[in-house]
Amino acid sequence: MEAFEKNEAPATVDFTEDAVKEYLDMCIVKWRGCPPSEMRSHYVDAFQSVRVSVFGELLPVEEN
Repeated sequence: MEAFEKNEAPATVDFTEDAVKEYLDMCIVKWRGCPPSEMRSHYVDAFQSVRVSVFGELLPVEEN
């Protein structure tokens, strides 16, 4: 998806397993990269909650 390549959330997402997972993962990674704030943690938690509900797993934190 072109929007994912630009690290932007697309206006719509194809309703396929791969597209939804890619969208959620991109949002989680994007919010994790923001400066620490209360909003950041709420958004990461919300996207992770959806990911667990739909796919049964959290997106792990990448270790450097």
